[in-house]
Amino acid sequence: MKKIAITLLLLITATHVYSQIDTTRKDFFPLHVGDIWQYRDEVNKLAIQRVVGDTIIAGKRYFLLIHSLRTSSGVTRVDSQMRVIFNGGGGIFRLGERDSTIWPVSYTFWGLPTPQPLVRYNGITTMSVFGTQRDVMQFDFGGTPAAPYDTLWGFGALLAKGIGVIQEQYYEGEYYTLQGAIIESVQYGTIVSVNEISTIIPQQITLYQNYPNPFNPRTKIRYEIPHGNYASLKVYNLLGQEIAILANNFHQAGNHVIGFDASHLNSGMYIYVLQMGETKLVKKMLLLK
Repeated sequence: MKKIAITLLLLITATHVYSQIDTTRKDFFPLHVGDIWQYRDEVNKLAIQRVVGDTIIAGKRYFLLIHSLRTSSGVTRVDSQMRVIFNGGGGIFRLGERDSTIWPVSYTFWGLPTPQPLVRYNGITTMSVFGTQRDVMQFDFGGTPAAPYDTLWGFGALLAKGIGVIQEQYYEGEYYTLQGAIIESVQYGTIVSVNEISTIIPQQITLYQNYPNPFNPRTKIRYEIPHGNYASLKVYNLLGQEIAILANNFHQAGNHVIGFDASHLNSGMYIYVLQMGETKLVKKMLLLK
């Protein structure tokens, strides 16, 4: 009898907790086929995110997101617990949490010296978004370094109700600021033309200057691949000696970003080379310690 009573109590408690979840919080991460967001990144490059379709996986409806400047494009949904699920795994955003709730994530906030990345929900505030006062959810990104240091907190993200992510910033200097959006055919702010949006898939292989540059000791290298193919990204010193292999595998078409940690290297000029087939692109980067 005691075991049955405990089971009933757990069921009642679970039902009560579930009933407290505010399902309208889905509006902070809208997902509809055709939705478009236009961002500018840390080097003022245009970034487009678009919901291009939907699909059913294991009986659940997912939406296919394409992001022009990230490798994180894929299937996304907001589940019954208000967690934003990316590519089948738990994402960094949990829309149903209480203020000051902290949770670990599998994402790596590259550049943060911590073995365990964390996200903290900081509640809802009111901000002017495209000329209208809107509720905005606040998230901090952080992590737990080795003892005896306390948890480190730095940048994070802002999600506006009815709009989605309006700002996202990471420790390594990467950030995205929303310029405009089209949500369920309603336009907010400034949005690029349909012709520009169609250029999400790059037309040629491109290697960008690393950012930041000069750097100490970490930087990011961004490049674009126009179609699926094998590609390599390697780092050399000025003597032509190979220092690191950052990528040497099959690449999907799109934008790719790889971090390079030069903690073990001396200050100086280095060369990074992107090669796909007969095409070879070369750029220099400066490490200053």
